[in-house]
Amino acid sequence: MPPLLEKAGKWVKEYGAIAPSSHFLAREMVRPISWRQVRLAVEFGAGSGVITREALQRLSPEGRLVVFEINPQACERLRRLGDPRLTVVNDRAEHAAQHLKGKMADCIISGVPIANLFSDKEFYGFMRAVHRHLKPDGVFVQFQYFLVSYWRLRRLFSDIEVRFSFLNIPPAFVYVCREAGALLH
Repeated sequence: MPPLLEKAGKWVKEYGAIAPSSHFLAREMVRPISWRQVRLAVEFGAGSGVITREALQRLSPEGRLVVFEINPQACERLRRLGDPRLTVVNDRAEHAAQHLKGKMADCIISGVPIANLFSDKEFYGFMRAVHRHLKPDGVFVQFQYFLVSYWRLRRLFSDIEVRFSFLNIPPAFVYVCREAGALLH
């Protein structure tokens, strides 16, 4: 197998994508967040850490970023960033309550491939974790390669803005979601 295809196959297996997220997508993911006001940010599905690094560049010295990632090797790479504001947790988003201990996030950023959460149980389990840990005035930012989850998210948030990051492989849609509704309770 050619090296490029082998590398793409590895990314698909480990992260649900053919290539790491670009810096352009990372910037689009963090752009809608008022970072000066953020005291606690949460990231679900950090993968290669490109969005994590972009968030840390904007996070205030008093802020904290808690990252949940299920890939142990990715967690080790994230820990090597050595930023004291960063906590890396090798666990699923659905188990965030055990680690956040009642703390609410000003924002939640997600690279979890929600289109792959086919069953309602999986999708709504993930979204309950988002809702449980997001402040009422917080923002949830999620990227996806297709708009297949738009209507599911529309049922859960009364305010959704869809952005597009062309400079990514493949190009990606960014959902900026606010005002979570009652379906997540």
